Amino acid sequence: MELFNLAENLEGYTLGKWTVQSKIQHNASTGGFFSIGYNVIDDKGNEGFLKALDFSKAFRTPSPMDTLRSMTNAYTYERDLLNKCRDKRLRYIVKIVDCGEFHLDFKDYPPNKMVPYPDVSYIILEKAEASVRNIIDISKSIDYAWALRSLHNVAVGIQEMHGVQIAHQDIKPSNVLLFNSKKKSKLTDFGRSSTIDQAAEHDDLSCAGDMSYSPFEQLYGVIHPDWKVRRYSCDMFMFGNLIMTYFNNISVTTSVIHQLHSNFHPRNWQGTYDELLPQIELAFIKCVENFNQNVDEELRKELIIMIKQLCHPDIKKRGIVRSQGLNSVQFSLQQYISRLDLLARKWEYSFRKVKL
Repeated sequence: MELFNLAENLEGYTLGKWTVQSKIQHNASTGGFFSIGYNVIDDKGNEGFLKALDFSKAFRTPSPMDTLRSMTNAYTYERDLLNKCRDKRLRYIVKIVDCGEFHLDFKDYPPNKMVPYPDVSYIILEKAEASVRNIIDISKSIDYAWALRSLHNVAVGIQEMHGVQIAHQDIKPSNVLLFNSKKKSKLTDFGRSSTIDQAAEHDDLSCAGDMSYSPFEQLYGVIHPDWKVRRYSCDMFMFGNLIMTYFNNISVTTSVIHQLHSNFHPRNWQGTYDELLPQIELAFIKCVENFNQNVDEELRKELIIMIKQLCHPDIKKRGIVRSQGLNSVQFSLQQYISRLDLLARKWEYSFRKVKL
């Protein structure tokens, strides 16, 4: 008898008030190996994005029961964080619109099929038009107004999260979704987020998010003991990486690591991070100097200043340093929010003048 993987075949089923329309192939926001994305529509015609947890994949791992427990904990954790962001009315965080469990009754099994796991946990989010990863193309002229407004939205979203003591920790182009004819950007995917009042299994990892966008100190196993310093400085660094990627299509992290001798790569380095810091700082200077020369000269200068502050390899020098000693205020994005807003307004005005 043929096996039927329910999580992989939800098209046509009704989950609560939602009808599953189609699977999303190769979507950056489906959550990786253990979840699958679908387009859904409710009984009033509202569209959504469904993230279905595929429990059957746990049985392809060496420790199925441990994996099942981890999957369930991760689902509950992300659901709770999304609910908190919605309840706090965070404007630039993708909204959760529904969640639940779907069980396929035995009488509804497809003919001649065996369903080894007839349960699917799911989260439904507001549907986006695209992710930033899908539209970045520096081979074409850069829409400064759009890029700056998108970055401003993301910075506000990060600051909003920090205001309710949540750190995202996995900020990258595929986790920035576009709405309202691509005029509004929101952060998504809280699978690697951290909150000060609720522990998560990934909290003990030195590097929780995508290593291609992570701060250097985390790549080399440095774990700062202060939760706010560690988490907020990580988000700040990743936001600087986002600026770099928007205009150069490569992250600061990737650019710097590629410049280092192989002996200095995270997988090979045997010394301390402080011993390696001078090498990383030299590579960081070269990385910034190579910032896209085709960008408007004045704007390029502004963005380079931001990246130097946001992504400084020495965490003590990252952000706006006002006094001795690290504290979470140093990693506030408020000044960058204000500056990006002004820059976005300037280029939006220039664009309107050109159209006139």
